[in-house]
Amino acid sequence: LNSSLQYSHFDTDALRSSLQENIFPDDSTTFEDSRSHSKMINNNYVASFRMEWNPDDKTTVIFTPRFNYSHSNTFSDSYSLSYDDRNDQIYQTEENTYSRSTGYNLNGDLTFSRKLNENGRVLTVGLSGGYSDRDNAGDNYSLTEYYRRTSGDPVELLDQIFSHTNNGHNYRVNISWVEPLGRNNFLQFSYNFRRNKQESVKSTYSIDDKGAYTLLDSAYSQSYENDFINQVITLNFQARREKYRYTIGFQAVPSYSRSRTFVEDKTLSDLSRSVVNFSPTASFDYLWNRRTNLRISYSGETSQPSITQLQPVAEIANATNIRIGNPDLKPSYTNRMSARY
Repeated sequence: LNSSLQYSHFDTDALRSSLQENIFPDDSTTFEDSRSHSKMINNNYVASFRMEWNPDDKTTVIFTPRFNYSHSNTFSDSYSLSYDDRNDQIYQTEENTYSRSTGYNLNGDLTFSRKLNENGRVLTVGLSGGYSDRDNAGDNYSLTEYYRRTSGDPVELLDQIFSHTNNGHNYRVNISWVEPLGRNNFLQFSYNFRRNKQESVKSTYSIDDKGAYTLLDSAYSQSYENDFINQVITLNFQARREKYRYTIGFQAVPSYSRSRTFVEDKTLSDLSRSVVNFSPTASFDYLWNRRTNLRISYSGETSQPSITQLQPVAEIANATNIRIGNPDLKPSYTNRMSARY
């Protein structure tokens, strides 16, 4: 049995400046010169526990719960100026933001492992789960002046308060089996099922004629519900020799995801997606002696776009940099190869 308690405190003060060049499809170019100052104070508390039990020489049970609580205060102010390649100004923005955040995470893992014979047959079963909850509230003030706007008000003012709640839960089941094949050859099979559900509710209110924050700003109040199911099926063959060992195998990863974007009771987007990814793996280890060894490994991975990247809904976190997802995004494939001597 062992446990630990941890406390950490961060107090950061940062100044940042950047110059960004934007190139548009018509080959026109704009520049954005920005400066910002941010300050954050964060306190974090962690309690963890670990129990490892061996009822006999073939069985191991491990239980590891963990609790985390944090609260922070963040302040930032920024200024940016946009202009074209002739140094003619396009717009300028001043922004001030303050937020305070509290949250906690509770999770735990339970693993059962048993050797079924002396040749290397092993059964492992794992269970895990977690719950998280975070609340963030504050105010946002920004003033943007557009120098080339020919219609409407050339000055946009945002004076808002906001509250943002994130909570979610997840659970995972993992089963693995190691089967000996002859002498020093092994077939490794594992199945992993994981489900993660999250809800993010954001409410933003603007100031009314009486000076009270009562007007719901739907453009800044988009909320999300995400449900993600992931399965990983792994099959590997491993050969162990006196001087070397190698492993070859593959993974099949079926997954399902659904995301709903809404403002209060109005649904803006409801998107679901089912895909199956395949990934090969291979590794080779050579041992010259106790001090010298070589390891070469390869893995391929197919990655699907996230629900946020696919959602065709505007994300207006920044009035001058509005993001909209693309539902036609294709998956990416990544090759990884490493050598270690």
